[in-house]
Amino acid sequence: MQKPADPSLSEDRAVLHLRAGKLLKGLLSGFTPTADTVRLQFETEPAKAAIEVKVSDLKAIYYVRSLSGNKQYKKKRYFGSIETKGKRIMVRFKDGEILCGFIEGELPWKDGFLTLSDPDLKGFFIFPADPESNNTKVFVVTTAVEDVRRL
Repeated sequence: MQKPADPSLSEDRAVLHLRAGKLLKGLLSGFTPTADTVRLQFETEPAKAAIEVKVSDLKAIYYVRSLSGNKQYKKKRYFGSIETKGKRIMVRFKDGEILCGFIEGELPWKDGFLTLSDPDLKGFFIFPADPESNNTKVFVVTTAVEDVRRL
């Protein structure tokens, strides 16, 4: 029987959106929703040491197919007739950005208050409404959220 892979060794292409507006792109390793920090290795500078970023400094972690993206692609801002992957939600960040997508499980927000079942969780995952988006999933840091609504 094969031993399961150690999740702390997995690497995902990710774009870290900091609250200050800065973007950091690279390979994210060993992230968990209860972690206080994230570790990012810049893909363009593999010889350089990885950096640690406090989750409290983040707005969101965007897991991406490609770090360069496609500047010509026009993001769809509606659900259309795509297959449902959970509950349809809209997240409004404190900086005004709006993100629409799907969440599995219960809505982590009720009447303007965070309702995560585990107090150690720093956020929740949302899956983009646009299946052709460069983003595969987004980890939303709850302290950066103004509102969450079910659509």
